[in-house]
Amino acid sequence: MASAKRVVYSCIADNRKIVYEAGDKGRHHDLVLNVLERCALDCRKSYKDEKSAFTVNYIAETERIWLCVAENGLNTRIAFGYLENVKRRSPHGGSRGVDQTIPVLLASQMSQFTSAQDKATQVNEAIEAVKEVMIENLAMVLRRGERLEDLQIRSEELKEDAQLFNKNATKLKSHFRWANLRWYLIGAIVLLIIAVAIAWGICGLTWQHCKKKTT
Repeated sequence: MASAKRVVYSCIADNRKIVYEAGDKGRHHDLVLNVLERCALDCRKSYKDEKSAFTVNYIAETERIWLCVAENGLNTRIAFGYLENVKRRSPHGGSRGVDQTIPVLLASQMSQFTSAQDKATQVNEAIEAVKEVMIENLAMVLRRGERLEDLQIRSEELKEDAQLFNKNATKLKSHFRWANLRWYLIGAIVLLIIAVAIAWGICGLTWQHCKKKTT
């Protein structure tokens, strides 16, 4: 299972100077200072560092900046949700003394958002797994439907072939029936001719021999 993307560092800066921070401080210190020096005020933005696999997200007001560093791939909506949550919970406006609870707040919210992101990732992976199973089942149903359609088409073709065969068989049977009848007629005519020829041979063409015998 792929691990969820995380917020790995966060800080709060006043007048572009870091006042509170939590997370991997040493690894991202130079990147964060560079962004703080250059970031615009009264806005919220994301900056993707091309040299590393991290994205810097910040909410900047006139003096105070809330910033976090996240692994590439973390949805910016989640990163800004983290910053908004920290912004809402941390005191700002008026006098700003050092509050030792704020670094704890930054760290605890990072942990909570990472845990929530892990759960969201697990849910998404479960959804994707179910989706894949449903797609495979649908593909099987479609393939089965195609096979049934092929069988139906083949059955209709066989039915048509059988009807054509019966039709041809009937024609052939009728043909042989008339052929046999023709030969019977020819045979009868031949026998009749032979009988007449024999009778003529015995009785003569005018039947004179047979008439004398009868008289």
